[in-house]
Amino acid sequence: MAQLAGLAGDAAGAAAQQARAAQLATAVNGVLRRSDGIYIDGVDADGTQSGHASQEANALALAYGVVPAAEMAAVGDYVAGLGIDLAPNHGLELLRALAAAGMTDAMVHTLTDASIPGWAHIVAAGGTFIWEMWQPSDLIGDSMSHGWGSSALVAMQETLLGVELLEPSPDGTVRLSVVPPSGGLARASGSVPTVAGPVAVSWQRRSRGVALHLQVPANATALVRLPAAGASSVREGGVAAGGAPGVSVSSVADGVVVLTVGSGSYGFTAG
Repeated sequence: MAQLAGLAGDAAGAAAQQARAAQLATAVNGVLRRSDGIYIDGVDADGTQSGHASQEANALALAYGVVPAAEMAAVGDYVAGLGIDLAPNHGLELLRALAAAGMTDAMVHTLTDASIPGWAHIVAAGGTFIWEMWQPSDLIGDSMSHGWGSSALVAMQETLLGVELLEPSPDGTVRLSVVPPSGGLARASGSVPTVAGPVAVSWQRRSRGVALHLQVPANATALVRLPAAGASSVREGGVAAGGAPGVSVSSVADGVVVLTVGSGSYGFTAG
């Protein structure tokens, strides 16, 4: 709601909704969390905590930024340890939860483990679209072609391909972030649609660093984050990135070089 108010130019409304969100997160953390930091499903009328801590409760807390930073790893481990124990309608939040906890390997495993009900199981069973439920029932009319299961593609684009849309510039220019993940896959390629046109990305992890090919459409810019000791270790087309046309170095810190890239085609190497 705060984001919608901001887009509508209602600064006071955005501030009020942000305050309410912070209050709600504080209440959730104070009432719906065990002493070990794991989230439970509810409380009785007398305030007694439920003895059940579902994957859904913990995945949603991670996906929506409720979990304190110091406890994200523990909650992420708990979520990953349950495999897929929520319905397809919360599949995107499950994958975003693992990404938020920095568990890209677990995210890939969750997507590709055909031994449990999930996306890979549906593909292994000959499915050509995601089902309404992991184990659908014809008796109650469950669909075997349901839109909500395809939300996993969003998480794959955001984390595994590494492309995420940012707030546009004041003049409407599309802005995006490109961050190849540090684990989970050795390489990935794909495209992400934007109102300015598709963004094409292909990256491959090397023995040292990463190689990234990127195509940014007209009327769009990208922030590219690459692992490198310094700006001189990042090259575009064989030229130091800072001197390449359309590329500027925004920052260098903690082994990460951030580049601002305009429209065009680029081939980066880092490391």
